[in-house]
Amino acid sequence: MDPLMQPLETKKGFPFFVLPIAIIALVIFALKIFFLPPLITKKVEAFVTKEWLTPLDTGKRKDWNSLLVPRKGRFLEERPAYSHLEAHFHTGIDIQNRRHRGGPGEPVYAAAKGKVYDVKVQGEGTRVTVLHLLPNGELVYTSYIHVADVRVKKGMKVNPSTVIARRLNREELKKYGQIYNHLHFQIHKSQFVPQDTILSKSREQVKERFYDPKEFFYHHPADSVPDWRQWVKEGKISLWKLFWTVF
Repeated sequence: MDPLMQPLETKKGFPFFVLPIAIIALVIFALKIFFLPPLITKKVEAFVTKEWLTPLDTGKRKDWNSLLVPRKGRFLEERPAYSHLEAHFHTGIDIQNRRHRGGPGEPVYAAAKGKVYDVKVQGEGTRVTVLHLLPNGELVYTSYIHVADVRVKKGMKVNPSTVIARRLNREELKKYGQIYNHLHFQIHKSQFVPQDTILSKSREQVKERFYDPKEFFYHHPADSVPDWRQWVKEGKISLWKLFWTVF
């Protein structure tokens, strides 16, 4: 038989694809053991929220009393049905600026550093929601409602100096009704469920799903040493969620 026509003999040993796979596995192992943990630690330490300020520029943003909160705008106040909303309990606070330069149309700031989680443009109910990571591994979400001219997008990192939107101006208030002459500010616990804002039918449900903004402002976790490995181990946060949050 012609030697050129004879079938090629395969050399005994590992298939040709084994070596690339082994190299890739080795690279992944090296990243996991030597490079990723320090990088995650650095990102977590930079992202964790320890300081909270008022979302309106009152001139004293570290002082909650620089905000004006009408009685009907307090946390847990019972809300009768009106317009398209059913009766419910107030899940946040309605705030105005005591400062004489505050008022309709004024800028709205992020209350702390975090990452924009959701933006919903819907007239007088336009809402921006920001995700925050606390030093104890807990995730909370701040929502800013009755705003316009949103300046941020989902996934954008923000801090207390970031203007995320503005309050409704006088023309918009005239169009939508003076009832919206405030910023509605609320803090969701653990997860962001938009419907909870109007579907919390008891004070117990509100307390289960939301923080009292004033209490949280003064008593939020701030002294814990961030330990993301322990958070993941305890199931406080998944590694995927942590990655999305801090990167």
